[in-house]
Amino acid sequence: MTISTKHGDEGRTRLLSGEEVSKDHPRTSAYGVLDEAVTTMGLGRALAREERVRSELRAIQETCFLIGAELATAPGGLGRLSARLEKHHLEALEAVGVELEDRVELPPRFVVAGATPASAAIDYARAVVRRLERVVVSLVKGEEDGPGNPYLLPYLNRLSDVLFLLARYEEKQQGVAFDHLGD
Repeated sequence: MTISTKHGDEGRTRLLSGEEVSKDHPRTSAYGVLDEAVTTMGLGRALAREERVRSELRAIQETCFLIGAELATAPGGLGRLSARLEKHHLEALEAVGVELEDRVELPPRFVVAGATPASAAIDYARAVVRRLERVVVSLVKGEEDGPGNPYLLPYLNRLSDVLFLLARYEEKQQGVAFDHLGD
């Protein structure tokens, strides 16, 4: 078995739902940015010293695979997916955010990424998620029947918040003060 199908050599690819689209289609852009975010979270997870941070990132990565399947499926094919992003995923992420807010002192000014290798990677993932959010907003605007999942944009918005908090939690647990403007 080979990984190379050569199908994309001409700049085309297939969505999970079977439609052939250009590789620069808004859907492929969206799930491509999501792939970058998930991979960057993986880097953060590999570098993190705190088990709590590693386990939260792993759970988020799993949920992101559901999001990826939705983004890689044309709206007419969403009913064929075995699982989708649901309200309980958003609620679970929100609960993590609330709990971390109670454990982490929020910085008084903008944080300068890089206090630890893990927090830097998690901050990078957060920035990629913010870009993903913008790409998905464009996708939703550009398609009459765009990703109709009402939990998608709220999940991505909360995800960047949770990643920010996970980075600060990792720093706190490592005894490293976050670096912020003015220091």
